[in-house]
Amino acid sequence: MMGRIAGVFATFIMVLYVGFLTYKVWELPLAIIAIATIVMALVDLWQTEFERREESRRS
Repeated sequence: MMGRIAGVFATFIMVLYVGFLTYKVWELPLAIIAIATIVMALVDLWQTEFERREESRRS
């Protein structure tokens, strides 16, 4: 449970930090990279949660 909370919190902090840097600098290549990074982090978080649920159903 604590790992799940830590993962969500870390992803939230990363999204805020990358979003803030992108907003301050605002160059198109950086914005594209930042958006891709944020999307990949959110997909990874979602996939990890899905895998945990599947494991708990099998047990």
